[in-house]
Amino acid sequence: MLQELGFVLIMLGLAALVVGLLLAQGGRVDEPQGKGAAVIFVGPLPIAIGNDSRAVIIAALLAVGMLVALALMLYLPR
Repeated sequence: MLQELGFVLIMLGLAALVVGLLLAQGGRVDEPQGKGAAVIFVGPLPIAIGNDSRAVIIAALLAVGMLVALALMLYLPR
């Protein structure tokens, strides 16, 4: 069951990537587009970087959510 869920999530991610790329092509070339952020973990310390404060906050929240999901997967009984 988890294998099928993983496969479906990967396919949805690829579809979202393709749709995003197609929608980005409709924009004007002379206008800067794109806001991005990344979270880098150095040991237990997360370092959030980005060019937009809202994007950094969203990336940090997603990283915390992924850490919680990882902890649940590792420590809950099967």
